[in-house]
Amino acid sequence: MPPLILPNPQSGLSPLETFLLRMSDTEADGIMAHFEIPILLKLSKLNRRLRCWLDWYAYSAWNSLTFASIYVGRPHTLLSLMDGKDAMFYGEAILRFLLRCGDKECPLDVCTTLNKFYLLHRFLLDEGYSLTCKGRNPSPVRVAWMQVSMHERIGNILHDAGAAHDDWSLTADQSWSPEDHLGYKFRFSKDGPGGGTLSINLHLIRCEPYRHVMGSSLSTLTCYMTRDRCVAPFAESAFVLGHAYSLRNRRLLTDNTSTTEQEITSARKSWRFNILTSRQKTKVTIPATEIGARYLGDSSCWVLLRKREGCVPDPLVTRESYRGPTFEVMDWKDVEDEEGSFLTIGEPTIWSSRYFYALRTRGT
Repeated sequence: MPPLILPNPQSGLSPLETFLLRMSDTEADGIMAHFEIPILLKLSKLNRRLRCWLDWYAYSAWNSLTFASIYVGRPHTLLSLMDGKDAMFYGEAILRFLLRCGDKECPLDVCTTLNKFYLLHRFLLDEGYSLTCKGRNPSPVRVAWMQVSMHERIGNILHDAGAAHDDWSLTADQSWSPEDHLGYKFRFSKDGPGGGTLSINLHLIRCEPYRHVMGSSLSTLTCYMTRDRCVAPFAESAFVLGHAYSLRNRRLLTDNTSTTEQEITSARKSWRFNILTSRQKTKVTIPATEIGARYLGDSSCWVLLRKREGCVPDPLVTRESYRGPTFEVMDWKDVEDEEGSFLTIGEPTIWSSRYFYALRTRGT
């Protein structure tokens, strides 16, 4: 065992700083992986040295290019298509990214409007992905559907929806109902380089991407990533309290709605989020800032900016805050449905006005 080296009292470094600053990058990555996210954020606020050191660690641990390279060989190209206006990553894969446990076995969900759909489809084909047929023994109709071109498939969808290319996104994009934001799912897969299967789910949507993401089954799955940033809209409830609130579309997106836990596992650790529904009628701590009128990038969100190559921003300089689209969150006490949704997310003032009026009418 090597002799213990005590810090120099005159150096001004605390034992924690000495411990962190003297280890190698590999050792630091291994040790910091065991720190919970709230602890890391608190450490970064202790002093300037730890702020700079943890800023370096954050850019290493939450690297969007490294994450995208799990699924494709050209991560720069794929990220460049995620502009946030027409396409973005979201779902469990992004939750794993924030938990620092990215896994190639977890499918990557990408939602896109018609404007970006064909570009992403061509990119996936160039990457070696192919459209996957559901089930081991698909029906003859399903097999025949797989033989037609993607343009013909999209044409059939447009025809069935009674829409054209020009007005595809004009019908449901302003709807307050989450059920209108589900989209059409296409699964692409290929053999992974080290074995296993890589999967990417391409969701063709009519609304803006953030509306589709907010229509997920659980609040923990509303995390999303664009080429500029990664955002967790319900950061405190997820990463501090360990809560996953049931949303209105859970009944449509989940086979088993009786599950009480959402589990995320990796080789080194497991995370469990308690799934809360209105049926439980239990007293739980809900961050007050996560309810009511909100916007993406507010104080309840965790926002990770992407570091550009060749750019070394000063962590001590206040960066311009991100203010994204607005939305409204109401809990089951104000909006209760038969499905047991704990939270309802919609357009600002629309949900509250609609239900306050209904309650007032019911009372009279």
